[in-house]
Amino acid sequence: TREWVAVHRKHHAMCEKPGDPHSPKVFGLKKVLLEGAELYRDETKNEDTLEKYGRGCPRDWIELNVYERFPWGGIVLFVLSCLFFYGVPGIILLSIQLVSMPLFAAGIINGIGHHTGYRNFECDDAATNIVPWGIFVGGEELHNNHHAFPTSAKCSIRRPHPLSPRRGSGWSSSGRWMKQARSRRAASSLPRCRSTRLAQRRSCSGLSTGRPRRQRGWCC
Repeated sequence: TREWVAVHRKHHAMCEKPGDPHSPKVFGLKKVLLEGAELYRDETKNEDTLEKYGRGCPRDWIELNVYERFPWGGIVLFVLSCLFFYGVPGIILLSIQLVSMPLFAAGIINGIGHHTGYRNFECDDAATNIVPWGIFVGGEELHNNHHAFPTSAKCSIRRPHPLSPRRGSGWSSSGRWMKQARSRRAASSLPRCRSTRLAQRRSCSGLSTGRPRRQRGWCC
């Protein structure tokens, strides 16, 4: 837990600057796209990063004796479970999962999501929304929205859509119920714009106000 949190926090703190663990502005789009998972692992070996940005993360028995002691345990358990429950078809599931997640989560989100796309908010970084539907990586396709509201589990800023789920909303709700997590600021829903003139009149560059830079039709 601490490793992922520390790397993610450092990315937000040093975004697009020297020291950003996986910025295409620093490493180049090709490297982040194809070696995004490797960049994550390299940064987890930096003790300064873990010490500075990993504060507040749990250091209980499970963390020390399970997660940190067996870092590949989750993948091994996943492989055995797929083979046990699905047999030969489980190999197909494994292949899709083990190939797609490093590419989507580590490569495309951190690469394309800071290189190409559209922006609803004027952030201090180059984060963009790749597509207006968050279905493959739990909403992280709306990466500009995520950087505008980094503590929100909801990446969409429009009315609920069946193809735009709340990223981790079930886990965050459970965490709040068990008093293990707190929600600070969530992205607000945006009204539908009636005209381009109205959209221009409502435009702003106010990240602090939580309002979008540009509204044209539905904004995701």
